Amino acid sequence: MSGAAIQNGLPRQVTHSDLGCGGGDGRLEQTGGAVTRDRIARFLMLIAQPGSVLEVRVPNCLQRRGSDFRSTASGYFTHDQVQAATEAIARLDEEGRAPGIYVTLNPGSVSLLGRAANRLEMQARATTTDGDILGRRWLMIDLDPVRPSGVSSSDLELAAAQERCLAIRAFLTARDWPEPIVVMSGNGYHLLYRVDLPVEDGGQVSRVLRALAGRFDDDRVHVDQSVHKPSQLTKVAGTRARKGDEIVGLPGAEDRPHRRARIEHAPAAVEVVRAEQLDALAEDIRLPVAVPIGPARGAPAARRGAARAGLPRQVSFAKLDHTPDGVTDYLASHGIVVTRQVRKGDATWLHLDRCPVVPDCRATSGSDIAVVVNDSGVIGYKNLHSRGEGLTWRDVRSALEPGYAEHANERLQIGADSAASGLEVDRWQEPLPLTSVEPAPPFPLDAAFPPSLAQVRDYIAAVSESLQVAPDAAAMMLIATASACFARHAEVRLRPDWREPSPLWAMVLMQSAERKSALIQQILGPVLSWERSEAERLGPELAIAAEQRARDEKRQAHLREQLSRQAKEAHELDAEAKDLAVKLATRVPLLPPRLLSTEPTPEALAVLMEANKQRALVASAEADPLDVMMGRYSDRGKANMGPYLGGHAGDVCRSDRRGRPSVHMDRPALAVALIVQPEAVRAVVTSRQAQGRGLLARFLKSVPASRIGHRRSDSPPVPEDLMRHYGTCIRFLLELPVGGPEEQDGPALVDLSVAAAAAFLALREEIEPRLGPDGDLGTSAALRAWGGKLCGAIARIALTLHALEAASKSEPGWVRSPITGETMKAALAWVPFLIGHERAVFSVVDADPAVRQAKKLVEWIRATDCRMITRRDAFISLRGSEFKRAADAEPALRLLEECGWIRTAAQEDRPRRRGRPASPPFDVNPALLTADGAPT
Repeated sequence: MSGAAIQNGLPRQVTHSDLGCGGGDGRLEQTGGAVTRDRIARFLMLIAQPGSVLEVRVPNCLQRRGSDFRSTASGYFTHDQVQAATEAIARLDEEGRAPGIYVTLNPGSVSLLGRAANRLEMQARATTTDGDILGRRWLMIDLDPVRPSGVSSSDLELAAAQERCLAIRAFLTARDWPEPIVVMSGNGYHLLYRVDLPVEDGGQVSRVLRALAGRFDDDRVHVDQSVHKPSQLTKVAGTRARKGDEIVGLPGAEDRPHRRARIEHAPAAVEVVRAEQLDALAEDIRLPVAVPIGPARGAPAARRGAARAGLPRQVSFAKLDHTPDGVTDYLASHGIVVTRQVRKGDATWLHLDRCPVVPDCRATSGSDIAVVVNDSGVIGYKNLHSRGEGLTWRDVRSALEPGYAEHANERLQIGADSAASGLEVDRWQEPLPLTSVEPAPPFPLDAAFPPSLAQVRDYIAAVSESLQVAPDAAAMMLIATASACFARHAEVRLRPDWREPSPLWAMVLMQSAERKSALIQQILGPVLSWERSEAERLGPELAIAAEQRARDEKRQAHLREQLSRQAKEAHELDAEAKDLAVKLATRVPLLPPRLLSTEPTPEALAVLMEANKQRALVASAEADPLDVMMGRYSDRGKANMGPYLGGHAGDVCRSDRRGRPSVHMDRPALAVALIVQPEAVRAVVTSRQAQGRGLLARFLKSVPASRIGHRRSDSPPVPEDLMRHYGTCIRFLLELPVGGPEEQDGPALVDLSVAAAAAFLALREEIEPRLGPDGDLGTSAALRAWGGKLCGAIARIALTLHALEAASKSEPGWVRSPITGETMKAALAWVPFLIGHERAVFSVVDADPAVRQAKKLVEWIRATDCRMITRRDAFISLRGSEFKRAADAEPALRLLEECGWIRTAAQEDRPRRRGRPASPPFDVNPALLTADGAPT
């Protein structure tokens, strides 16, 4: 097709009207700064998710104009800071320092803000990984035109990608898929479909992309199958793609311009692709394609031809020599050239001129495609190009020897069958799961509240049913909220020298789309209503007090001016000025009551508590308060946990800092009620400072069972009478005088009855030996620290239940009545539930370093298809991310060995060589390498 047949960079028979919107050629358009910013902001608003962050990443970004130094720039932006992200992106794009500007497709944890909060940072040390993603919200189908690597696409290549984009969109629309967002990425096309999948999707996204590639790939356009990762990046629409040099008007060469990415089409309402639609498409990889458009990407010609002709796959495979020379000879026998060998540590890198799996993917730097042969015989494969991401040595062998992967799996199965039949083969026991935590127990709703609180119990059950969440989620939020409402009015006296304040810290771990916000709004509703009504009631008094203070301050300023100007009658003015100063200093400022805060900094929290009679409730449906505790807004990211920890224990607070108001509190009381996603807790769980200061040990935790997939769409609303009763109870507690019944110097002390004291003593005697080295609560320092605070927490629960009983009866003198045995019995019913869920938390957030590292080693072993590993192999595979020294791999290897996934190799099987002793090798359990052998 000649250049005259091109209009706006596209063939005339394929126009923008086919995609649903207009647009000009990204090469020719002169986009103004405001228009560019609008396009960037529009794209970010489509992608960003409330309550999470997106990462803006710029690989190979020039440090400054005229510089040769390049690094990765990265920053994290919240949904409400899209404008800040837009400005940062537009500024980089205008300066021309960025080859390409990208954002993460899926929502990330807000804890990532600690790296670079709402700003871009050059030389970023860490970027988003799959473990930082909260859920999959977008499926990207990337249509990449075939061309030499490292260059922009030509107009014809871009037109081919657009044509394929139209074909796939029409194909999916015929399958009743909703309308996608269509983006011209500068060199290709993207289709963005809204999905709602967990991070660990079981390979569903990968199978969908594979099915589309098998149906639509040809020698002109590929469906990029490597974009299946949860942390996948995508080009920012509105920015310019600068891949390679811009070639325009060069004689004898096709134009390869630097185009500006743009949104071609965005539906008015973005609908979610249903799970069954994804499953149906993923099944296509198991079905024959009736009319294939082209061969599957990366499949060698011989293999494709054999498949089309119905020929049997290869049944004889080479016996590979696992040495650098042996691997070099093997590659050469299949026409793969090793350009050079490089020795790095205990491995030899064999650099290749092209990818054996994706033939048109060629090396550009001489070191971006390589086979890695370790001294222990382990062979790996590295391809740094996007089309080669995720490929392994098994993929290489399967490409060079069709059917190898199936053969390897069959060989493992034969070995397993032989072992089962008693033949002379190595026997392996069934491996154990890496984590063996028992299921967390259900919440004992009937037993956890005394009979006198039947209406409160029914309210929790009704909220659980209405929102389709587990009862423990509602119960945990309610008990923490109630404990804050009467804070500093009463405390429980357990012994003459031991008293516990009321505030409870509760943390519920729930995934996204679990109705977290709706739940916390339901529980906090009466508190917010009380704050509003009190502000309205005190409105006139607040206005009068503010006016009087303004007048006094103005008079004080006038007196100071007069004293500085005249000496006559100075003594009279001086006396009045002193009286006024005393008056202003001793007058307690009248402020509207504030109990609730969502994410205060430690300094702001202390000021807020002092102004509100030394008490507060921090509650949120997100992990922002945890991030603040860990130092999000502090200098250099250092955590300042003092006001939080002191508010839990009731410790004296005397804060005097230059440039900040002084804060003096004798017995602060802080309750915390959080609903967070498990991923957001991992940073706190693994923080040495948080562990050392006992931050998480103060939280009572719950991991409710998810009801997603089984929720009722016609769930009944919460009955009005139960809502009214709960609201009345909360208001009763909020209106109690702070400082005791007569607003005395300290809170009233509530004692235990004889029956309650005996039951509490039995609890202490039961828990204490369990905290020892041989006890179930002494297995780790974190669990022991939490268990050491459990009895005090149960006493606080008993006090809160006692206060709710009084509120249900509107009993004003309740603090003079002891906590009954029945109330203490209800509090003790929480103990097995809380212990079981505390154990479950560490498994859910993957906080045990040995377990986390063992899982990563398993992924590496399966990717490299190795039958034997050494400690040094394990160290090299996770060096930097998990291990600093080779010895750091020991706990993970020991865990894998204890669970039967690896075992120490026999002495005669160990390779012998001169020099320092080799790392002891481990045999790998064949079950680990089979398709269904993934450890849990």
